[in-house]
Amino acid sequence: MNTVTLVGRLSRDVDQRTISEDKRVAKFTIVTEERVKKNGEWQNVSTFHEIDAWNSRAKFLENFKKGDVIEVIGSIFNDNYEDKDGKKVYKNRIRANGLSFVPRAYKNDTETVAVASGEAAESNAPF
Repeated sequence: MNTVTLVGRLSRDVDQRTISEDKRVAKFTIVTEERVKKNGEWQNVSTFHEIDAWNSRAKFLENFKKGDVIEVIGSIFNDNYEDKDGKKVYKNRIRANGLSFVPRAYKNDTETVAVASGEAAESNAPF
């Protein structure tokens, strides 16, 4: 089984390309973070993931911009090409099979609610 689920921030705006009248691709990169202990100290480690989304999934990404939080469900594939010096370059990429917008936070009249960000939220809730 080849399935990956990631939640992260877009590290740049989405690159949209139309291949033909009925085919389009969106290429984008998200950054995920995890805390790891190195030499007895906790540190944040960032990982950048390159992702391709095709057709209706590419269209879904039209209004996304750098900094937006997104959930990607997809599969890992190997990509390779020759660089300008003729050297073969290999990369692992992700082909998006499902995408979801993850709101970072929203505000209502009495509280700010943090969503999917790991931040504590102030609340007037009785529980």
